[in-house]
Amino acid sequence: MLSEFANKMQGQYTLEDLTTLETIEDILVFQTFNSQIALDLGCLIVQKSQRYPEEVAVMIKREADGVNIFQYVADSKAQRNIDFAMRKRLAVLASGHSSLWPLVHRVVTGEGELVAEALPVGGAFPIKVDGHIVATLAVSGLHKGMDFQIIVDSLREYLQVSIPDFRGQLV
Repeated sequence: MLSEFANKMQGQYTLEDLTTLETIEDILVFQTFNSQIALDLGCLIVQKSQRYPEEVAVMIKREADGVNIFQYVADSKAQRNIDFAMRKRLAVLASGHSSLWPLVHRVVTGEGELVAEALPVGGAFPIKVDGHIVATLAVSGLHKGMDFQIIVDSLREYLQVSIPDFRGQLV
């Protein structure tokens, strides 16, 4: 899956895009993370999603025990969106980075593979504390890579930090 998709995306990403993505990930980290923070963050994403013409499904899964500590599925969304979110989450767990990172990394370096079920597109992000993934945040339903954008915008706002703009193509 990653190889085929990366081949279609050749020329769409640069080393600068990869570095920017990694910088964003390095900035968007937590000092602590718990169910209350997940609720606040999840509600922020749902609130921000109302600015878009499409509705969303949002999932935050605690990785220590695999429990969903936040989940929202808009009326127009279905199990299919949860399945997409889960596949994006697999890309995070396999790479240790956002679900977009494996695609950008493969296009730029020619290296990397994922488990067959993983979906290497924007829309899932590792929640890290002390360098460890403690939860994954996944969004499904927005078009043209906006799942990634709503995640980083919400994390930036919640954490009250500045991040560089990712200028690569969002998928």
